[in-house]
Amino acid sequence: MNTEMKQNLFKAQEAERKAKEAYDKALAEVGSAKDEIRNHPGIPLTVSEHALVKFMEDILGMDLQQYRTQMLNQCDHATEVDEQNRTDGFQTVYKTPGPGEKEAVFIVKQNNIVTSYANDPNSTYVKDRS
Repeated sequence: MNTEMKQNLFKAQEAERKAKEAYDKALAEVGSAKDEIRNHPGIPLTVSEHALVKFMEDILGMDLQQYRTQMLNQCDHATEVDEQNRTDGFQTVYKTPGPGEKEAVFIVKQNNIVTSYANDPNSTYVKDRS
């Protein structure tokens, strides 16, 4: 076997050894992180709005399309100029009759309802007590 081939073999073996060391180190760090999580179960989880919607649709089997349609219909009924405010690429649709006694408010950006909330005149919730 010639010397150049042996040198290439030794270089490859050294690279393999270093890669194994790096892998073993990373594996140990992953194990340590998992142990840390297991030993601290108090780390709070949160639920994104998207995850909640997907849970309701896919897991619970709820038909949310009817609510999407209802939201779109409510926005369509807010045709008065004083029921809409358009600034900075946003459109706020308000004074829209919602379910019950609530007044629905929709925030629209680029023809997409991005959020909504209710102005409920019967609500006992106080947003700001100061």
